[in-house]
Amino acid sequence: MLKKIVGALLVLCTACSSGIAPSVAPPPILGPDGTPARIVDMRLQGLDDERFRLSAHRGEVVIVVYVTTWSIPAGVMLQRLKGLVTGEGAVPGLRVVAVALDERPEAMLPPFVSHTDPGFPVYPGSAADRAGQTVFGELPGVPTMFLIDPAGRHVGTMVGMFEPAKLRRWARSTLKGDR
Repeated sequence: MLKKIVGALLVLCTACSSGIAPSVAPPPILGPDGTPARIVDMRLQGLDDERFRLSAHRGEVVIVVYVTTWSIPAGVMLQRLKGLVTGEGAVPGLRVVAVALDERPEAMLPPFVSHTDPGFPVYPGSAADRAGQTVFGELPGVPTMFLIDPAGRHVGTMVGMFEPAKLRRWARSTLKGDR
């Protein structure tokens, strides 16, 4: 065993003295809990049978936001998010998808979407979502945003209200690969 260690050190020293640097893997991208970020996938189906699959959006930054139709902060948040995907403040390469956690989505979702006009799809959540168990883990509160990088990794979670400028900076830096 000692011979193997000494041999490995000699190889390393020879490589270093010859100007050839040993290869070093970059540090892992971390998730919101400080452990390496994990790739997630999810499928959603709208009331009109429109379908969404997270893995179909690799190469984009995706924000999945969980809301309820009866929450005033959720309506405000959807308007703030709309400013990130439409108009002059839009971030190219950013996609937003909302998941509504209402018990009767067929009754609640159409008037909510019509009234808030978010500029991105709002899908009904599953029974597991409504119970607080999402593909990202336990739902800590509503509204909550899960931030997905272009490789499909869950790299951030934001609970409650937020400043649009902060999220815009995060989205742009994530798209550039600075995260």
